[in-house]
Amino acid sequence: MPGRGRQRAPDGAEQHRDWLSLIEITGPFLSLPVLRATWPTLDPLDHRERDRLRAAHATWLDDPDNGQQQWISYVLTDLLGWGTPGTPPAWTS
Repeated sequence: MPGRGRQRAPDGAEQHRDWLSLIEITGPFLSLPVLRATWPTLDPLDHRERDRLRAAHATWLDDPDNGQQQWISYVLTDLLGWGTPGTPPAWTS
């Protein structure tokens, strides 16, 4: 049968819900409607990058005061490609 063993591609709302499940949602800024309005589609993460994201998030949650800058830097530079990886963002100066 065609398609056996293949997973169906998730729809946009499902991708956004999956993405939101990786982070702690606080306030109105990371709600599903806001996320979908800002990024109508999301690029999928491969398993290795998803594991790295979860590990970086867990490290931050273990020590929020000392891990916050690393978490933000990881998300902005490594994950989203803004700035230069390994270089602190200008706003940290």
